[in-house]
Amino acid sequence: MTGSSGFIGKALCEDLLAKGIKVWGISRSETSPIDHPNYKNFKHDVRKELLILFPVDTIFHLASPATSQDFWDKPTEVAETILIGTINITKYASKFGADLFFASSYGAENINPKYTYRDCYDVSKRAGETYIGDYPIAKLNSYIMRIPSVYGPGMPLLANKIVSNFIRYGLTGEMESCLEYPKEEDPLKPLEEQRTYIYIDDLLKQIIEQVENKVPNVSASGTPLNSFQVLHTILETTQGREPKCVMPRIEETINYFRDNLSTALTSLEKDQ
Repeated sequence: MTGSSGFIGKALCEDLLAKGIKVWGISRSETSPIDHPNYKNFKHDVRKELLILFPVDTIFHLASPATSQDFWDKPTEVAETILIGTINITKYASKFGADLFFASSYGAENINPKYTYRDCYDVSKRAGETYIGDYPIAKLNSYIMRIPSVYGPGMPLLANKIVSNFIRYGLTGEMESCLEYPKEEDPLKPLEEQRTYIYIDDLLKQIIEQVENKVPNVSASGTPLNSFQVLHTILETTQGREPKCVMPRIEETINYFRDNLSTALTSLEKDQ
């Protein structure tokens, strides 16, 4: 699995290990994100060809920076990780006839005809879909899933993403934590746009079902909400009120932030 130290990757690794499946994780992390006898971590950048050869049954390819801050600060790295990484992993899968799962994005479905800061991610994900789908090795079984915004325990506490920003705002009362977008853009306009959100456990279930049933292309199903609805749902939940909109298990996500946010903020202050 590539991206094994990321939010989704780590959760998927743990889910597979719990099912008794041996997992080899590939990430750029120096330390192993998981301590388990059936898990082995390899430090590697997928932009480079993987030289350690070992046969595998299925490859889950999730490696990619995925926050708005990444898209603004290092768009070339984001694009290269997705494009070059996908080429390298696809070739690797074909060597062993391994099934290949590719984590794409909802953003790959409707790419804005006008350039946006997300193009390094969305356009690259769409190109990755095309490369895998058109790969000339007929024996390569590939499963592409377009994944919406994912939340749940284990998600990055300080990431510049809508759910994490709103939860930090709900718990700290600092308005700046609520605004995901750069100041040169109107920060309230994007809040009217609708996105789809999915709880991490629901996503893992859909990934496993897709691979087990050998379904080539799907979009993960979640809850469509605009960002105002997400904000009010989180604020109402943090204040102990019954939210008007349904975000499955958002309370568990908020409790995870309650338990860990102060430590993360303290660590951030020490590093600055």
